[in-house]
Amino acid sequence: MLTKRQYELLRFLKNYKKTNHIFPSYDEMCHALGLNSKSHARSLLDGIEQRGFIKRIPHKARAIEILKYPDSLNPQQRISEPESATYSPPQPQSTGNADYMKVPFYGSISSTIPIESFLKPKSQMTVPYSCISEALEHSESDYMALEISGETMKENAILGGDTIILRTVNDAEPGSIVLAIIDEKDVVLRRWSIEGDKILLTSGNKYLMPQVYDKSQVTIRGKVVGLLRKF
Repeated sequence: MLTKRQYELLRFLKNYKKTNHIFPSYDEMCHALGLNSKSHARSLLDGIEQRGFIKRIPHKARAIEILKYPDSLNPQQRISEPESATYSPPQPQSTGNADYMKVPFYGSISSTIPIESFLKPKSQMTVPYSCISEALEHSESDYMALEISGETMKENAILGGDTIILRTVNDAEPGSIVLAIIDEKDVVLRRWSIEGDKILLTSGNKYLMPQVYDKSQVTIRGKVVGLLRKF
């Protein structure tokens, strides 16, 4: 089942390919759907791929294969079919007064993990909307979850065994706790700040010095917006 945004993107991919004989770039996806960033488009594609509707070929631009369609995107139907036809976006499961969403779970993160361990989610997990103040303003495909391993972030009140919820972004206000990719190879969870032309990534552990990088070395992948803890 696709979210409304994922459905809109899959329909755009289908129509664009039919007209142009290639798939659109991230910029074209963002323009067509009014997305704020390429990372948002990538996140939507991740969700569509996880649900088995498309397959992407790594390291090749515009390399997408559509594997199947929802009923309302059946190739025998007209391209101009209205969005509402036979399609209804999934509704959050309701239990009592609590609403939930499902987000991709990427396993555990310690001080640093190689990016290869972060390419695909391990599973999905159910998260209460109430744990994320901004959740109703975004699609569930905008979020991801990670389990914390170790005590690197304990002075930021994030402990080993906690599960953090992140919203996919490619920028965040200084002082945010972010998931950052360093030199396109290492993934870290740190509080970030900017000093001049440098990026400072700080764990909050008084025994660990801040890491200093050139801006070109650091890519923001997400920012922490929620936390789940078991006692």
